[in-house]
Amino acid sequence: MKFGLALFCVVLLLSIFSCRSTDTSTPANEKYSFTDKKELKVDGRILKLEDTPKTIPEEIVIKDFLYTITAEFDKKYDIFANIDSYVILIRNEKLLFEEGIYAGSYIIHNITTLSKEQYSRSTTAAGEFNPLYYWGYQHSVDEFGLTEYKIVNVDFSIGFATGGMQWHDGRKYNKSFLVGKNSSDSTYKIYDFTTM
Repeated sequence: MKFGLALFCVVLLLSIFSCRSTDTSTPANEKYSFTDKKELKVDGRILKLEDTPKTIPEEIVIKDFLYTITAEFDKKYDIFANIDSYVILIRNEKLLFEEGIYAGSYIIHNITTLSKEQYSRSTTAAGEFNPLYYWGYQHSVDEFGLTEYKIVNVDFSIGFATGGMQWHDGRKYNKSFLVGKNSSDSTYKIYDFTTM
């Protein structure tokens, strides 16, 4: 009986200590808080937030930028829907990073959850083109059977450490993400995105 109790105590202590992370030597191992930190530096790469996420869908979108800067590409599988094109996209981003082609910095100027009027109308009340119009969002909502969704827009600048891929260094960009969940999702995922 004493042996069983002693074994139980050893197993309990081992499980408690194995759950605690003791390696805090690099910023990538820290739990990042979007409200406490406005800038994160990892091996010369920088994520700077001039605006912080206010909702779960906005936080999921910011994690896409965060995981690129921290080079934690495998974590992107948790925030993107399990769609073949995204699996390939994440794999390719990881391969490019290993070849030295990656974003050296992201500056998030603004993150906003758009209203339906903002993203569903192709023209403004004045008849001008609506730059926030998200063409095809309804098709994706229907295709993936989304029961809940939000359109999150990010205004950002990018700096490349080496090479520029399809983006231009330093220019301001505007990208909208369809973040939602269907009946099999326990949390929001990125199902689609478009650059404005």
